[in-house]
Amino acid sequence: MVTMKDIANAAGVSRPTVSQVLSGQRAGGVQISAVTQKRVLETAIRLGYHRNELARAVKRGRTNVVAFIGGASTSYDMRIIAGINAGLQERDFTLKMFILGASHSFDDAIRQSPAAVSQSLDDAIRQCREQMVAGIICRSLQPADLEQLRQALVPSGIPVMQVDGGFLCDWCGRVMSDDIAGGRMAAEHLLSLGHRRIGLLAVTGELRYSEPRRQGYRLALKNAGITPDPDLEVTISDHLELDEEQRRILTGYLRKLRPTAVFCVADPLAMKMLAAANQAGIKVPEELSVVGYADLDYASFSIPLLTTIAQPFEEEGRLAAASLVDIINSTEPQIPVDLKLPVKLVVRNSTAILKTQS
Repeated sequence: MVTMKDIANAAGVSRPTVSQVLSGQRAGGVQISAVTQKRVLETAIRLGYHRNELARAVKRGRTNVVAFIGGASTSYDMRIIAGINAGLQERDFTLKMFILGASHSFDDAIRQSPAAVSQSLDDAIRQCREQMVAGIICRSLQPADLEQLRQALVPSGIPVMQVDGGFLCDWCGRVMSDDIAGGRMAAEHLLSLGHRRIGLLAVTGELRYSEPRRQGYRLALKNAGITPDPDLEVTISDHLELDEEQRRILTGYLRKLRPTAVFCVADPLAMKMLAAANQAGIKVPEELSVVGYADLDYASFSIPLLTTIAQPFEEEGRLAAASLVDIINSTEPQIPVDLKLPVKLVVRNSTAILKTQS
């Protein structure tokens, strides 16, 4: 194995000089000439020197590896992870993934098999500590899981960042889309088309993304002088499949309450609303306007094409990575960030101006 001493002897310089050149540091304010730097680097390459990252990690107490803990079963999961990876690579960090759950969505996995997910989280935490990761980015963890991370990792100085939602904590940051603004934007679009009887399709339970979008929807109605009608708000589970029970709920909702427009807090819910409207014999957008949320792949080729709120998934991942690395590299205590990225309205064919009712 080639050592720094070998390089120093071959290049005719001291070992501290080699160390400073290869690490990019300038200890004690000593400036090393460009000629000397070039000679050291060329010698290191010629001798086949490889920096011992494990030894460096032991000395620093960490590696340049950031762990991702969460789900990776959907296209938007992968968009977020791609953003995280890009953000880390820009800062000379690498990504290690711990995938939790095996169902269609990580939220499903948590609800259906908490014991199994908890065990997977135990394994991930153990490996993160053993492998001395520099930090962790997590997605879709519940408060109990976050508390498990806090107890296991924060005393060891391993910072944690949530991405694409999460829960406000005083010990870890989060990066997400501005879902209150997005819900308001969706309702305002429908209001601008003349709709006043605007429904909401949300998900059962308290999933992290549903409530702020509902808040934005209600805020837009109130700003327009409309009192939100609880009867126009309906909830179903967020399972991907449209089962018979959900069909019954949605078709009954449309036939009985007759909203002229519905804001769905997620694109999969909007797909179910389109299917239910078709089954109920209600034309979209002539008789019912539908808005989704996320701008997932199929939103641009549904029938009709779906008007939706686009989330910046890649940018969420990139910014989460950048923020975490800033914390890792800081020598001072950092206040956890709580960043909300702007969303945008994408208008397609599922919304239209309200026709005058006879």
